Amino acid sequence: MPCTYVTSQGDIQCCEECCHCAGGIGTTVMLIQCSVVSQVMLVEVDLPAKISWDKRNDWVEVLMHFVDTGWSDFKLILTTARG
Repeated sequence: MPCTYVTSQGDIQCCEECCHCAGGIGTTVMLIQCSVVSQVMLVEVDLPAKISWDKRNDWVEVLMHFVDTGWSDFKLILTTARG
């Protein structure tokens, strides 16, 4: 389905049907908001068997690397201005 605005329940249903025809398990509706701007986005979900999952046993070490090197995306809420 090409990128278009979601204007009705029919748009969501059409996307859902297209996803099923392509072998997917369905569609999810996401609300993306940045400040006062918000947008609805339809996301087609493939079968779990078709998704390549990145399995890591070293996730704790990887997370700590990014925290220690200053990536603020991974800092605890308590260490930010919000907490």
